[in-house]
Amino acid sequence: MFEFRTLPPAADIMRHQAALTQRQTIASCTDLADRTGRTITVGGLTTLQLLGVPLPSSCNLNPQLIDCIVHSHKTRFRLHGAVCHTWANVSTAGAVIDVNEIECLSPEAVFAYMAPHLPLLELIKLADSLTCRDEILRRTTLSKINAFIRDCFPFKGRVKCERALCLARERTDSPMESEARLIIAGESFPEMQTNYPIQTPGGEKLLDLASPEFRIAVEYDGSHHRSQISEDHERINDIQSQAWTVFIVDHDTLHSDIRRQRFLDALEQAFRNAGAVFERRHLTLDELSDRRRHRNKK
Repeated sequence: MFEFRTLPPAADIMRHQAALTQRQTIASCTDLADRTGRTITVGGLTTLQLLGVPLPSSCNLNPQLIDCIVHSHKTRFRLHGAVCHTWANVSTAGAVIDVNEIECLSPEAVFAYMAPHLPLLELIKLADSLTCRDEILRRTTLSKINAFIRDCFPFKGRVKCERALCLARERTDSPMESEARLIIAGESFPEMQTNYPIQTPGGEKLLDLASPEFRIAVEYDGSHHRSQISEDHERINDIQSQAWTVFIVDHDTLHSDIRRQRFLDALEQAFRNAGAVFERRHLTLDELSDRRRHRNKK
């Protein structure tokens, strides 16, 4: 399940990297299984690598070690290059799948398993990555993750999972775009939609983040290849020709305090110029993910 049968072209950056990571992880897990002489079930970051999912940028697990999951302390083992963890929910229905004959946690289970090991922001980004827009890289849906968590025995991080799922969005394109969305939401601006489609002279374009009511868009610039940069410029020109105000952000915009504040101030002014009425108030992720806020919206 979820195997890459062929290696995607290098120009298809995310699929290509996912396939390479998966191949390397399959080889490492196969070697470990041969050395142990037993069937192993891997979890944590090893499962994410098998699934071809981007690794979190902040995590308390070691990506250099193969993460093996067992039911109890009695079945733990020691082996160079591996670490053993116990997790009761490995026996929950739907918790285990196989990727190229390597047993690993399912996409739904690995989300739950990772909760104690990730900050809330990274857990939200993980949910977005597991349910991304790319049909080749998409691994599950938010409804399936929710259903699995409901079936689980109580586990550490369950509340964090519920908070993360309140803010996760399906059909996103990258963890950095998810981070941009959450930074904007944290300033109480009008809510922006992910991958919003519009018609342009160059055909249909998807806006990374969009406020259709106020015709404001935010695009994340990953700056990969020169040819892609030229295509992105043409795309932005097409979008602007339809009377949209477009903001471009990159890694530095999101991670430099000065640049992030400058961007948010400009975005606020654009919303007000377009007629939006709102009170700008900074909210932490804990405040944003408070389930009472989301119940009140329904």
